[in-house]
Amino acid sequence: MVAMMIGNAYAQNIYVSKSDDKTSMDLPFSYEAEKTYMDGNGVHLIGKVKNTGQSTYSYVKITFTALKGYGTFLARDYVYTDPKDIGPGQVGYVDTKVDTGGVKPDNVKWVITGNPD
Repeated sequence: MVAMMIGNAYAQNIYVSKSDDKTSMDLPFSYEAEKTYMDGNGVHLIGKVKNTGQSTYSYVKITFTALKGYGTFLARDYVYTDPKDIGPGQVGYVDTKVDTGGVKPDNVKWVITGNPD
């Protein structure tokens, strides 16, 4: 059973939430985790990002950071959304796996970046 929230979700006791890290390319996007589960040597993440801003962005990507406990780094990976260009109110989909060496993370943090058109 997965409890869904925009931006945050619990799945198989893996908490998925927005990162507190700030980048020069942060976007006004939200992420909705649709399915998160351990898959072999890593955590599989399926979801969608939504452009909550007023501009179109290209090459939109989401970076996931898997953490154990209270912040011990396990792994990081990113994936571009499908489609890569997302306009106001539109969504892009993601389906990726972060290889954690078989260690189940307690937390997965996300940040969404891209280029303004």
